[in-house]
Amino acid sequence: MNRRLRRALASVLLIPAALVLGGCGGKDEKELQGLLDKGFNTPVGSAEVSLEIGISVKGVKQLEEPVRLKLAGPYKSGGRERIPSLDWDVSLRGGGTSFTGGLISTGENAYVTVSGAAYEVGEKPVAQLNRQVAESSRAQPKDRSLKDLGINTSKWLDELEDKGGEKVGGVETTHVAGRVDVRRFVDDLNRVVERAGKGFGQQAAPTLPDNVREQIAKVVKNPEFDVYVSKDGRLRRLSVDLRFAIPEGQRQQAGGAESGTVTFDLEFSSIGKARPIAAPRDARPLSDLRAVLGGLGALGGGGGAGGGATPQPQPAPAPQPAPQLQP
Repeated sequence: MNRRLRRALASVLLIPAALVLGGCGGKDEKELQGLLDKGFNTPVGSAEVSLEIGISVKGVKQLEEPVRLKLAGPYKSGGRERIPSLDWDVSLRGGGTSFTGGLISTGENAYVTVSGAAYEVGEKPVAQLNRQVAESSRAQPKDRSLKDLGINTSKWLDELEDKGGEKVGGVETTHVAGRVDVRRFVDDLNRVVERAGKGFGQQAAPTLPDNVREQIAKVVKNPEFDVYVSKDGRLRRLSVDLRFAIPEGQRQQAGGAESGTVTFDLEFSSIGKARPIAAPRDARPLSDLRAVLGGLGALGGGGGAGGGATPQPQPAPAPQPAPQLQP
């Protein structure tokens, strides 16, 4: 497997470590900000995780079909010494891309699943990645956060308001609402979609072009977010839903974009009670995955693993020395 795909997979493997962080009647904005800071920075040891990102833009060909990225499954922290353990279903659809698969990590090895077959990253490259995680942790005073992926949720949020108590997944939480910095929000979501796509061989994952992001930031007024933090200081849900319409006189600057939606929904449940995670049986070498992705049409932006009959893999390329994974 080439270096680019290994690096992309390494980036995807670090998404859960960054996402799973482990935040309110009558509090003022300073108190609310403190609660949110705690919610975004308190690690969640283990949980069932669900993340959905949606992008749809009328007038932009590759985005008129809604783009949906979904990640869901159990997670267990690897602490400051290794990548987390997880068993996530992954799907990316829309914009000419159709892919369903899975991402599994035991903390000592990692696997990508496509069409029911598992492909092993290998203990040696995962050990290299774990050493990098440990070295990075020693150099940083805090645990990993969304900032490691270039995502800074604290920069999304402003003008906080206490909405009172509400249950999320059967757990009492404080609901905090506020205003979203639209440009930072859509920039960060682009990064997540792009990295997830590349991690599964999608060389051109559908994302928002620069000019469209610029126009969305100009036309969306007072967009709101919703954050739910439980009494133990853990983030339980973060949701943002943007709906926009671009004035006719500005559509040319936005590449023809007329209107659309951008959504983000992250939720944690069963904290401390996530399902067990085990390595898959009969995993094949990761080097075989390139042939399979080529057969699926993923590298060319065509239909993916969920789009029809299972292809027959081509002969695997000659084994190459495993390059160092980059976080």
